[in-house]
Amino acid sequence: MKRMNVDRWGALASGICAVHCVLSGVALGLISALGMGFLTHPWLDYGFLGLAVALGGWAAWSGYRLHHDSRPSAVFVLGLLLMALAHFGPWEHHHGGPLALISAAGGLCFVGFHVWNLRLRHACPKSNSAG
Repeated sequence: MKRMNVDRWGALASGICAVHCVLSGVALGLISALGMGFLTHPWLDYGFLGLAVALGGWAAWSGYRLHHDSRPSAVFVLGLLLMALAHFGPWEHHHGGPLALISAAGGLCFVGFHVWNLRLRHACPKSNSAG
């Protein structure tokens, strides 16, 4: 049975998250006009964030166990800090402006972490597993 590749799924989910952040911030009026206002609800942000943290945490732990390089995990932690700043800062939750860019930067950190972690996994001589 083939094992799930957590970094591939994590990179995909994080990429979708980053695109969501950018579109929510830039195209807020267009999203509402098209009747897709649900894309700007906080529950969707928290769902994406929860998925990114779960997949990223799993990938960081299993990746480090395999390749023993903590540098990709530092990028993941940077992404977490950016997301925490954007979503849980002392301001009211809203979309647009700098907070959307900070969220998108956090999502891109997650994508970069997963890609780097995946490359280290493939380069590791004992890498026969994906997850």
